[in-house]
Amino acid sequence: MNKSRDPKDFWITITDGNNLFDAEFRAGAMARASELGLNRIRIEGCETIVANLESSKALRESNLAIICHLRDKKLLDFIKQYNIPAILLGFPQHNADEYIIPSCSTNNEAIAQIAADYFYEQNRFASYVYVDAFTSPDWDWWTKIRRESFQRTLQEHGFNDSVYHLNLLDLPPQDDAKRFLNNIKDIPRPIAIFACNDRVAREIVTFCDIGSLHVPDDIAVLGVDDEVCICENAPTSISSIKIEHHRLGRIAINLMHEMIESGNYNVNRRILCPPVRVVERNSTSRQEPKDHHVARALNYIRTAHIDLLNVENIVIASGSSRSYLQKHFKNETGRTILGAIHNRLLEDVKRMLEGTNKPISEIAAITGLVSFSSLCTLFKRKYGISMKEYRNKQHNC
Repeated sequence: MNKSRDPKDFWITITDGNNLFDAEFRAGAMARASELGLNRIRIEGCETIVANLESSKALRESNLAIICHLRDKKLLDFIKQYNIPAILLGFPQHNADEYIIPSCSTNNEAIAQIAADYFYEQNRFASYVYVDAFTSPDWDWWTKIRRESFQRTLQEHGFNDSVYHLNLLDLPPQDDAKRFLNNIKDIPRPIAIFACNDRVAREIVTFCDIGSLHVPDDIAVLGVDDEVCICENAPTSISSIKIEHHRLGRIAINLMHEMIESGNYNVNRRILCPPVRVVERNSTSRQEPKDHHVARALNYIRTAHIDLLNVENIVIASGSSRSYLQKHFKNETGRTILGAIHNRLLEDVKRMLEGTNKPISEIAAITGLVSFSSLCTLFKRKYGISMKEYRNKQHNC
């Protein structure tokens, strides 16, 4: 236990960084510091902090406090050796038992639970996928927690199939897109994809656009952080889990103030900031179209008897011209009129496979598609398995 000191006498150094977490965390921390009269605030990178501590004995023995990401074991050693009041953003990964340092983090387990609950409640997905990017070992801890919690929560809901795990490589965009599209081509659809953050989610949505996969009907994508600029400017706007990074910054400053004032720097405490909610956009739930002609066409596609489901009848129901509807339907829904017809027919086929014993050839004839082979190809492309395999799987459940 150190002697109680005035927190206003300390220089509080906060980690730098250029992502949303860092920016919002710093804003919350600095706002709370100002409220408490803590005006000696510095923003520096971990590497700079280590270099300054290595070169300056006076700095090591001064009134220095640190709130930082863990990127260098040397920093932990300095904190321990010189008994510097510190808070880590995340959890120690290097010989963690040697250090007693409080930490603040987003609640990664709860984030993944929200994602799993949100997707599962839609009751429409055949497969679930967690996607992250290759990162350094110092960052892997949080994405691993999200992945494992996502899978565990789905299992608690009764989903017993495998939850797929994919990585995005740091390749040229076209190569990364080909690799991703190849990896998901045999995964049964529709697919629910939980991306580790919004930046990865945007990559996925872009790759789906390249591969002519419809978001959210074929693949739904959910990110984390609600970076509005990223989410709302993607090819399909991205739904995302909002987190109170700003609040976490305020909590960290409160804890630092308490530590310095009490003189107790070795606090074995972990503070987890929970997620707020899913901010829903088009990547998981397409809104009703603004164009009333397109809205009429969609309503007709959803409700018309299968024998009457063709482009000509849809154009008549919309009250517009064929050229007008084709252009605006694609803009509003992300698919062609024919693609929407096929999607409706495939949903009907799936229900007949689940709820009747009709031969597959008879079901194919009911759809009115050109040929049995065309239906087989469309079904396999959308759901990742054949109609026979799908029926057997449902009957074995």
